[in-house]
Amino acid sequence: MSGCSVDFPIYDITSVDSVRVALCGGGGVVKSGVPNAVEVYDTRGKGMVLSYRYDCERAAPSCIAAHPGEPILAVGVDHNLLILEIEKKQKLNKQVPTLKKVLEREVVKVTDKSRDS
Repeated sequence: MSGCSVDFPIYDITSVDSVRVALCGGGGVVKSGVPNAVEVYDTRGKGMVLSYRYDCERAAPSCIAAHPGEPILAVGVDHNLLILEIEKKQKLNKQVPTLKKVLEREVVKVTDKSRDS
């Protein structure tokens, strides 16, 4: 198997199943022309083939995890949690199918310190 080239810096990568990997990253909020995206690649055959893409317009996704039994990705974008679904049927056109956004929620980080620390 050989690698592939993407048009943004990769921040995280995860295995979706035995034949697909998902990666995320981007150029951030700066208007540099570098996209912010989540991509899913099929690793069967020679090389990796882009099979799905989701554009995160305003900020770069920094972390990604795949559900172990469902075609679902959890993606961290700034202080938001983005849930994306990998749809089973791909459209038969020349464009790469987009991942379906299922949920986007703001996540607030909570830290609790003990009296001893």
